[in-house]
Amino acid sequence: ADEARRLLIPVLARDRWADEILGSASEFGEGLTGWAVEHREPVHTNAAHLDRRRKVVPGTPDDEPEALISVPLLARNQIKGALNIYRLGEDAVFTREEFELARWFGDAAAQQQRDRRRHEGQRQDHGAGQREHHGDRHRVEHLAFHAIEREHRQIDRRDDAQAEQAGADDLGLADAATV
Repeated sequence: ADEARRLLIPVLARDRWADEILGSASEFGEGLTGWAVEHREPVHTNAAHLDRRRKVVPGTPDDEPEALISVPLLARNQIKGALNIYRLGEDAVFTREEFELARWFGDAAAQQQRDRRRHEGQRQDHGAGQREHHGDRHRVEHLAFHAIEREHRQIDRRDDAQAEQAGADDLGLADAATV
């Protein structure tokens, strides 16, 4: 984020519309992400496509059903960016637990950026620090994304196990798995 110009500039996207997303900056207050940043408040919606605050990224479908979590990245009350996580489809949802996990990763990413910048200020080789910071920012975003994906897989496995157990219960087989 460029707080002085009140501008959000995408730096990482993993989506079939990644090129369009990466090519579209937006202002604070614009769309759900801009709203989250301007209000310094995370957004959790399981119907982002119906939210009046939404802004469609040019070149992407304007009616695609999606769930969204957008977490402003704040460090010492300064906007560092936003972490967005989407799920597409009519049945796309994020649970409260997933929302809390995303908020945690957002806090960790913002803290890492703040700490990295403080550390860079102590270095004499400012140019080398900038190159390292850019790589670290992408690494933190990448790690957060993969950690969230892992958590989703664990939740899916837990849900599958619960559904399987419920099916066994319906058949009177609940205790058979534990005997």
